[in-house]
Amino acid sequence: MNGAGGVACEARRKAPVEVSKDKGVVAVGAFGWVSNYDVPVMSTDLKAVRRMARKASERGGGFASVQTMALVWTGRES
Repeated sequence: MNGAGGVACEARRKAPVEVSKDKGVVAVGAFGWVSNYDVPVMSTDLKAVRRMARKASERGGGFASVQTMALVWTGRES
């Protein structure tokens, strides 16, 4: 692999097989860029909205590099 992917592969080869319970473990990663979009869908049919989200995502056969979630919004700010 070229670029950062090669670095990640090298790090995995050097990683310990067992982790000390008193020291723990940390994983660090980075992306070139991330964009997030909220797309409101006016529907109470969560199953249908989840199907739409899945079809738009790469794993559902949609756009490359797209990940989606269908979440319920209660209308209240947290």
